Amino acid sequence: EEAFGERERQGRVGQPIFWGPERRRIAEELSAFLDRDEEQRRKNSWRPWASEKCFATRSPRSHEQPQAPVEVDLGDGRSLQLQGAVDRIDITDRGGLVVIDYKTGSAGPYEGLGERPLPLYATGTKKGTFRRDASPRLQLPIYAHAARRMGTEAGILATEATERDARPSAEVVTAGYWFITERGRFRWLPVPLTADVEVELVRVLRAIVDGIAAGIFPANPSPDSGRHCDYCRDEHDGKGRGGGSGWKLQDPALSGWLRLAAGKRVDGEELTSAEAGS
Repeated sequence: EEAFGERERQGRVGQPIFWGPERRRIAEELSAFLDRDEEQRRKNSWRPWASEKCFATRSPRSHEQPQAPVEVDLGDGRSLQLQGAVDRIDITDRGGLVVIDYKTGSAGPYEGLGERPLPLYATGTKKGTFRRDASPRLQLPIYAHAARRMGTEAGILATEATERDARPSAEVVTAGYWFITERGRFRWLPVPLTADVEVELVRVLRAIVDGIAAGIFPANPSPDSGRHCDYCRDEHDGKGRGGGSGWKLQDPALSGWLRLAAGKRVDGEELTSAEAGS
């Protein structure tokens, strides 16, 4: 109610005829989410530890000390430093952590996430199907890196194995997207942080860094649109531009980009933890 009132005073809520129903909807969904949150915590023995936990960026809470960037080893002598803020981190009764990212939109673009053979990828395809030309979702694996480090530094993560988990519980970090609206059906979508996911995370980050360093920024117009970009006001001839892109894609310089952006499988490519040393 305080947040609603503040935005109303700032004139940021639009016309009253539209804001009234929207305000009621938001309040009802927040109340419904709190019920589900309590049920989830009771069922799994989770206890909230941190919200909006920032790393390498300024925290909205003035009393919190700034955290160092998350550093991901790219496996080729390079490392990548990242910054961000984790929506929420819970503690489990086994001394592990749960990384939670809230989503207010549809769960459709995340369908297929966690399915084999590449659980890091998701697409809007029908549930139960899998497409290799899905997009890699890097957010939660990177947040897991941050949570593991911050939890260890804070003494939250235990360091001894438990009877219920043969691994050191300091490595027990789980993660998921939580869709907190009726539109998202209040769905909890866990993302497995497996060795395969870690291998693919490093491969994707390495490909992105290589592409930036090499200046690989090819135009990628949608074949289904007459415009170059759905979010651009200029009426570019997207179909015309796309028609001439086929021969460009034969350039070896674009092979890394093709794997990630154009959804092309490399012949014989299978990405598993077994490739980590190759």
